[in-house]
Amino acid sequence: MNKGGPEMAKKVLVVEDLPEVRTLLREAILEPLGFEVLDAETVKEAWALFQTHRNDLAGILMDGELPEFTDELIRKIKGLGFGPIIAISGRRNPELLAAGCDDAVEKSRGIGAIEHMVVKWFR
Repeated sequence: MNKGGPEMAKKVLVVEDLPEVRTLLREAILEPLGFEVLDAETVKEAWALFQTHRNDLAGILMDGELPEFTDELIRKIKGLGFGPIIAISGRRNPELLAAGCDDAVEKSRGIGAIEHMVVKWFR
């Protein structure tokens, strides 16, 4: 990952199974901050996008409650030395940090809290 400077990575991978949440993250937070958004609905899609765009990513926003094995994907990506990965979930889930997420935020804390995490970690 490239932090800062004129060549700063400008893509964020959003891994979220609910289309309305992906749209909200894109339109309310990421695009206004100047990021291009790559959408993945499943862990399989996320892995494929990650492999293709790894060097262009500023970070990953990942739903911590996907119906698939999120922990396995986090460990695989972190095992390659990539970061940051920020988990967003409907409830407090310490297992996400244990799996390798750099930080986590509950969706109930609102758009402002998620935006704060994006600015903190992806810029």
